[in-house]
Amino acid sequence: VEWGGFLEGQLGINNNFSADPLFCGTAAGDFTLKNSSPCAPENSPCGELVGALGVACQNLPPSVTSETSVSTIKQLPFVYRASGTDPDGPALSNAYTDLPSWMSTDSDSAFGVPGLYDEDTSFVAIVSDGFLADSVEVLIELIETPVVGELYIDGQAVALHVIDHTPLISWDFIDVTDSYPQTAVEIAVGTDDDWQFAEKWNPAPFLTTDNEIEYAGATLDDGETYWVRVRVKNDVGWSRWYDAPFRMNSIPEIPVLLSPADGSAVASVMPLLKVVRPFDPEGDSLFIQFEVSEGDCTSVFSYQVGAASDTVEIAVDQPLSENTNYFWQAKASDYYEESGYSGLWSFYVDAEQTAPAEFSLLNPDNDTVTVLVTNSPTFAWEPAADPDPFAEVNYTLSIAIDSLFDFMSSVDSIADTTYQVVTPLEWSRHYWWKVTAFDQTGLQTDSREVFEFKTMTLGDADGSGAVSISDAVHIINYIFGGGPAPNPLARADADCNGSVSISDAVYIINYIFGGGPAPCAG
Repeated sequence: VEWGGFLEGQLGINNNFSADPLFCGTAAGDFTLKNSSPCAPENSPCGELVGALGVACQNLPPSVTSETSVSTIKQLPFVYRASGTDPDGPALSNAYTDLPSWMSTDSDSAFGVPGLYDEDTSFVAIVSDGFLADSVEVLIELIETPVVGELYIDGQAVALHVIDHTPLISWDFIDVTDSYPQTAVEIAVGTDDDWQFAEKWNPAPFLTTDNEIEYAGATLDDGETYWVRVRVKNDVGWSRWYDAPFRMNSIPEIPVLLSPADGSAVASVMPLLKVVRPFDPEGDSLFIQFEVSEGDCTSVFSYQVGAASDTVEIAVDQPLSENTNYFWQAKASDYYEESGYSGLWSFYVDAEQTAPAEFSLLNPDNDTVTVLVTNSPTFAWEPAADPDPFAEVNYTLSIAIDSLFDFMSSVDSIADTTYQVVTPLEWSRHYWWKVTAFDQTGLQTDSREVFEFKTMTLGDADGSGAVSISDAVHIINYIFGGGPAPNPLARADADCNGSVSISDAVYIINYIFGGGPAPCAG
């Protein structure tokens, strides 16, 4: 109805209204009313039929045709506009209920920006033709980007044995849309997961597309557990924080050597090496590295063995050289780091006892022509080397008056290679002597030779080898006639009073012609 001419507009006056009458079928010439027509008595402003024809058909309800499951990216704007169909009109309107807190509505749509920590949700969308309506529940999947997929310390996802004190912190950057690459990262490291204060490192965000950064905070101590957290940013916004603990590896303690003891001898060419299993604060499995070297530090044995018990031992797997000095040491490893070396201990291989080596006699010389002028000589001989470590060589000196040593005297346990007789030898005697070397195990070796010597004859002033009247003459001539002195002077001391005088000549004459005692026998 249009108003015009002399008639002023009457809309809203005296129940006048303007609306679609909702005829049942105008295309077929059917101008009866639908039950939802504003002209029907139950719908008209005046409560009476408006028009000539009454209600003859029913209004059909609308149907929602828009999607009932949607997705959107967190931190980006989201808009949902419901749509529907109505086979018989009139125009549809939208409404929304049960909205999540981050959504709002206007006359046509529901919209909002989901936050980073919002979760998947739903709401109800309604389409209505003013009389009848249809509604559906719409499910919203909230897609998070960016995301820290995994965090690594020096390449370890579960970082319980970090050895680098400036470790590399890296992460997996995930953008499920493949549309928003990383633009920044923020990192913090602390002594716990209370992030009110990051005690070790709290730098400003890094503007970078890299997915790794080297730690540059305060010193990280061995054996301590720390926490690290990382969040990344792209053009959508910041990701959630990803927190993870990591532990700095503790270096195992140094093994304590047990045996062979330092400076000891071993009775095997393949000795057993033994240490005390060291302590590892993390309780890691350990192995021990044993090393054996010769005196010039040439390595002859190096072997690793697992440390499962309180003591760890291993036998050298190749024969070592007899009577040789070796050095050994050990260190521990937890498969991440090694301890320092233990102290360097030495041992000797003494698997087979060896007799002292041959040796020669020195003095008195093997000489029966040049007689000894002393009856308390000092005997001397070469040392008898014994290759066995820690061998103690002693000597037995044997002095005989026959070459078969049937009549002899011996002095045992001489530690030196010289010995001066305590009981004087007899003058004018022919002697044989030898030495036997023996070690503490009882093994012994005789000197290479047997020496013989003679002591001088007292009264033999002229050195003829016998006592005669010429010796008395020699003495008298020496004393009174300025003749040559006996050589040595002591050989003319026939009466053994310690000096040479005319009494020695008288002693000799008496011995020869008067039946007196022999020199030094009176």
